[in-house]
Amino acid sequence: SSIHTSPHFARKTRFREPIVHGMLPLLLILRRILATEGMATSRLQSVSCRFRDAVRVGERIRLEADRLSDAPSTWSLAARRVLDGSLVMSGSAALVDDQQDTSSAGESDGILATPVEEKQHTLADLAVGNTDRLVFRPNPFAFGRLLRLADAHIEKEPRTIFADRSATALMLLSTLIGMRLPGRYATFLDAEVSFSDRFGDSPDTVLEGRVVDILPSGSRMRLEMTWSQNGRTVGTGKASTM
Repeated sequence: SSIHTSPHFARKTRFREPIVHGMLPLLLILRRILATEGMATSRLQSVSCRFRDAVRVGERIRLEADRLSDAPSTWSLAARRVLDGSLVMSGSAALVDDQQDTSSAGESDGILATPVEEKQHTLADLAVGNTDRLVFRPNPFAFGRLLRLADAHIEKEPRTIFADRSATALMLLSTLIGMRLPGRYATFLDAEVSFSDRFGDSPDTVLEGRVVDILPSGSRMRLEMTWSQNGRTVGTGKASTM
């Protein structure tokens, strides 16, 4: 979205400059946890995250994950600025043992079914009940090029592949909020998501968001989300945005 890619647009926001994609630190932490647990036998079951501050391009960030329990496998998550230790993202995640079939996935395959155009909703355009959706294929290997670029900036990090479809589907939440609902003027604040079942490699996977609450005084809105595949609900969640 424009807040990440357009210096001209970013200068008009409260950040004054392009900011780093908020889900990127979360993706990198989850990737490391999944590799620790066993990438072929574990998948993301639930996650909560709160984006406490924006990250500017060039800032050094420390990614942290602490195991809280083994059965189920639960972790606390954090991202902090190296400069002063301030927290920019916090959350938790739970993993479940679940053999995943990734044999049909390939890095050349994309995630989104079609290109997504950025909407420009203002608060006045939105009402409770508004919906939007993304159609995608939860192919974790489509993140390959992005993760190789990230690896070039990570100090002393063992290279690990990323093969979890649930975590891949989670990343599309940021696309829904930042590109569609509400779109260009959104600041993603927090989310809680649970995946009740595994994703298959289907091009008919849908993420749908619905506005359930609007607080005009704080320019905030709440969304409920559903991930479905061939008519079967795979995940649900809630998110808030400003």
